[in-house]
Amino acid sequence: MDKKTQLRIRRRKNLARARMIKAEKILAHKKRERWIDTSNFIRWVGLVGVQGSSALVLFEFGLLSYWSILWLGLCCYQFSAIVNLREAVLVANETKAKFESGKGSSENTVIATKKKIRQEIPYVVGNSIGLILVGWNIISMM
Repeated sequence: MDKKTQLRIRRRKNLARARMIKAEKILAHKKRERWIDTSNFIRWVGLVGVQGSSALVLFEFGLLSYWSILWLGLCCYQFSAIVNLREAVLVANETKAKFESGKGSSENTVIATKKKIRQEIPYVVGNSIGLILVGWNIISMM
């Protein structure tokens, strides 16, 4: 083969590889969006569980059902809090990489994404403590 043919073949391979990488990035982004959408739906289920548990007490259901449904609602909250924290970490890392490479983003954006991580941590900690305390109440009632 002559050099022109080799160069043309190499360009085609590089173009195919670039298209494959771009397609993988799009699929990864769509997967992240699905996780976030699922997390938001589960957060709403958790809201119904937490608020619905209080409604059960008003309608004179037993306390065990109250604590159990409250615990399940908190589990939903915990799941969504972990997904949101994970997403905040990913976005912060991507933003920092963009800033350091000079491809966009600013120092203020990098700082803001770090703050977003710190905002999500109390939700994870608070839900964990709530799950432990509510679980303790459930066990003590049995």
